[in-house]
Amino acid sequence: MGTADAGNYRVTVSNAAGSASSNAAGLVVLPPPGAPTITGQPASTTAFAGNTATFRTDVGGSPAPRCLWLRNGIAIAGANDCSGYTTPPTTQGDNGTGFNLFA
Repeated sequence: MGTADAGNYRVTVSNAAGSASSNAAGLVVLPPPGAPTITGQPASTTAFAGNTATFRTDVGGSPAPRCLWLRNGIAIAGANDCSGYTTPPTTQGDNGTGFNLFA
């Protein structure tokens, strides 16, 4: 089935006694689901201790994907924005921390 199949459909039936037609029923054809894609990869960044760091990305897919940011492989509570993540104020202990986006 493709987009050319979209439109209104009705059925007509007949026999020796006559015929009857249904009301029209509409068909909308949606694109097939696709795996999520990360088209803009987050880049490494530098922040002074006490400041935040922001990671930006571009994510696509149909249907729109759900996203989850990870810190050293562990989900960050509430970090589900597919366009980016801003850390809380950083500390020296955050040096070398790995942030990943799971879409």
